[in-house]
Amino acid sequence: MSSGDLMMLSVLLASATPTLDAIRQKEQLVPYQSGYLEQEKKKLPAVSHQSVLTLPKPPESHFLEEERAKLSIAPVAPLGIKEQQTKKVPERHIWQAMGFKAAGYANRHISELDQSRSFSDVYGSGYAPDVSFFYEFQPFSGSFGAIGIISSVGMTSFRGVGMLSAQLPRPDGGTFSSVTQTKFQFLSFPVIAALVVRWNWLHYLRPYVLAGPIALPYFEGRNDNVTRKCSQSLSFISGFCGISQGVIFGAGTAILLDVFSPTDAWGFFENNGIIHSYLTIDAVRMMARPSSQGVTFAVDAISIGFLFEY
Repeated sequence: MSSGDLMMLSVLLASATPTLDAIRQKEQLVPYQSGYLEQEKKKLPAVSHQSVLTLPKPPESHFLEEERAKLSIAPVAPLGIKEQQTKKVPERHIWQAMGFKAAGYANRHISELDQSRSFSDVYGSGYAPDVSFFYEFQPFSGSFGAIGIISSVGMTSFRGVGMLSAQLPRPDGGTFSSVTQTKFQFLSFPVIAALVVRWNWLHYLRPYVLAGPIALPYFEGRNDNVTRKCSQSLSFISGFCGISQGVIFGAGTAILLDVFSPTDAWGFFENNGIIHSYLTIDAVRMMARPSSQGVTFAVDAISIGFLFEY
């Protein structure tokens, strides 16, 4: 480099130095100057640390219910959980009851049929369908129990085969069978009107007794051409029939079912007006005789059924 170039460079540096110093003085910041941070904080608006950290209060507990009511949206129960029914059947004065029952066991002595053989020979001693429906009016009822009048209509059905009174000899020796091809059916329709007294024990058990008269119409039919007219008042009926009269008395207990399922009890009341439901078990004895000729009945039976009070 020549001496002329060196001289030119020295002149340029001398002229640039004042400019750089002016820039430094203009843009110089003193971030580390004592008290600088305090001065800058004073320029900012005052802010409380407590107000920054404090969360807003949640809405009142009834806020969601009020908003849901405005939108008419019903609350949704969790899946798999059924809303429990807490309603209770109100206690009211009971005026009436009705129900039905079926005989589970019966010891029957029936005689004087249009047969020379006994009833058990023709119809056997097995189970026979025996059902009845009843209605009870309770003019007197209270915490002690109830006194009422019960009326009942039932039906009992038997099927059997004809039996010869004696075994006929066979030409080749021996005897013919006493069983014939004739089929028989015997139906009885007991009609009862009785006084019933019920006691209320501990609200769950209600023992009762009943007694009263019974009328027992009956009919026997057969599948052959042999016919016998009924009594003169029923001569229009083809078959053997009549009406026997007698008495019936018995005792039993009613077991309250409401306590086992209060939800079902409320449903029965709301839909059908049933105040109380009971399971009934009773034992009765029935005796009936015809006024002249006909059939005599002596029946001991144990029945199970249901009673509904209104």
